Amino acid sequence: LLTPSIFSRLRQEMGRYSVTAEVSTAEPSDEGFAANLSFSYTDNPGKSFAAMGLSVGIGSCVVMDFLIRSELPEEVAAKAVSGLEKVIAEHFDAELQRLQNFHSWRVFVWENEVDQLPVLRLAVMLKPETSIDFVLKQLGVALRFHEMLVDLNCELHFSHSLTEMLESKKFTLDENFGSGLSASIVVARKILVRLAEELQYCVEEKAAGANVEFEERKESYGWAHARTKDALEGKFKGAASADIQEMTITGYKEEPRTETDAQFAAKEASASGWRRFVWRSVNLLRGGKASTMELSFRSVGELLFQSALARSLLPSWVTPDIVEQPGALATIWKRMTESITKHVNEHWATILAFEDIEQRARDDEERRRLEREAKMSNKERKRLAFLEEKRQLAEKLRKLGIETTDDLEEEEDLTQKPAEYARHLKEKQMGSERLLLETYEATWDAVCALHSVQVVSGGNKVLLALQGCDIFELLPQPMKSPPPPRYKQA
Repeated sequence: LLTPSIFSRLRQEMGRYSVTAEVSTAEPSDEGFAANLSFSYTDNPGKSFAAMGLSVGIGSCVVMDFLIRSELPEEVAAKAVSGLEKVIAEHFDAELQRLQNFHSWRVFVWENEVDQLPVLRLAVMLKPETSIDFVLKQLGVALRFHEMLVDLNCELHFSHSLTEMLESKKFTLDENFGSGLSASIVVARKILVRLAEELQYCVEEKAAGANVEFEERKESYGWAHARTKDALEGKFKGAASADIQEMTITGYKEEPRTETDAQFAAKEASASGWRRFVWRSVNLLRGGKASTMELSFRSVGELLFQSALARSLLPSWVTPDIVEQPGALATIWKRMTESITKHVNEHWATILAFEDIEQRARDDEERRRLEREAKMSNKERKRLAFLEEKRQLAEKLRKLGIETTDDLEEEEDLTQKPAEYARHLKEKQMGSERLLLETYEATWDAVCALHSVQVVSGGNKVLLALQGCDIFELLPQPMKSPPPPRYKQA
């Protein structure tokens, strides 16, 4: 049904839609928060990936850029990169590897392609088959994604910066805040309508076919059971009715009930509501060639509390006092930062207390070892030295990726010693917490703001560019990390 000739006729039918919204009449400021969402396309995705500093042989990626502080020494940025790499490798790598078509991840310092500013870049990359144009080709759709989404642009600006709104005790949302939103999108309207129709038809036809097959099998089973019931009752006298049904299965077996009738009815009602929503959206897109919407509110309070629908969506802690009282946001943010600082200090106290206990325990073990060695013969000392050399050799070989024999490894199984195993796990936990806190400090020292987020698939790119998103300036400055204990330095 979706042939190239059909697409060539529908490709010219565009739909243009725009939205403009305004809160208050405050003028935008160059120092205020701003966000811009845009879509672009390039014919050479390989060159684009290379310009972004990414690996070759990928099809899609998600990239986050954090703006590096001005005149930052290279070693400070390198420390932040190293810490983030360790945290991701320890806590996220296993989950990322489970993603379908996952390729790799990378943390590095780069220059942003748009404004050439130095950024700390975090990238998650997927294999070539994840390119959305390749997926469309595999589905037999004779067009590319940028021919469906022709243009996308969305601009949001605030009259004040996030730092001023969350830290100034004189700032009042209703009196001082102003915001503006301008969004426009151009799509291949008829193509999207045809694709949505075909996809929805496929879903509904599949569900209808499954229901018909189910009913046919059930009816066939009933006929077979009726034909053999008398013979079975004569042959298996005294058998329960349920046992006879199991003996006469002819290809159909009713699935076990996993939900109540009420749950099943709610599920069907939800599916029916979703189908109605899809078809209404398709009909709206089919009939609407162009649309413009303009919204205007005198204040944030009018936006949030004048509408019953808006009030129903707000969390319980959002009250009119937040928008009416001066410094309300600063008070809330101060409590949050104090809570963060308290938790960080508590974690550091726990880590340092454990490391002190562990250091003293290792010092005692070393003292007892030296006392034992003083009483050993030369032959026994040489044997222990040889075993230690074997252990170190096995460790080096494993780091090089070389498999070692059991004779070389001879590692102690701590799971057979509950006390030692618990101590080992506690040490690992404290090491992980120290790494997170040290990485927080290194990242706070190196970067100041979230600069942009990019989602790239093949030659298609969606870019969210941010200005004034100084999240690290708002977070509390971390305490300087205490030096690691002597046993870790060794």
